[in-house]
Amino acid sequence: MGLNTAQEPMGRKTRASAVQQQFWLLHQLNPNSPAYNIGSVFRLRGNLRVDRLETSVNILYRDYAVIRSTFALEGDELFQIEHPYRPIQIAMENVEHGKDNTKEAQRIIKDEVARCFDLEKGPLARFKLLNFGGKEHVFI
Repeated sequence: MGLNTAQEPMGRKTRASAVQQQFWLLHQLNPNSPAYNIGSVFRLRGNLRVDRLETSVNILYRDYAVIRSTFALEGDELFQIEHPYRPIQIAMENVEHGKDNTKEAQRIIKDEVARCFDLEKGPLARFKLLNFGGKEHVFI
């Protein structure tokens, strides 16, 4: 789901807002910190149409440029670079069905939420679907 900025045409470039500049500075001071990551976890039960979930995620990705953006420092000025929309796929992981699957899911969720974002390379959002077999899923 990464943005390959070397091969994609650059989209719209705008000056970063004051808040974006503050996040940039914090990221520069501690690039390996997930302190400002916002993780959301949803337990989904029943028949899941993964194709429809992926379509919904792509609508968000298409309509909200900020999650398709990266940041670049030019001289002493920070810019937000909006990249063109390209469809994304939700990462999927099967979790073994059994008594320890809750602990395994918690470990995966913790690792996913703690994974840092690269503000210069993107993407600034990621999505993962855990499949517990059948009608049990967790969407991160």
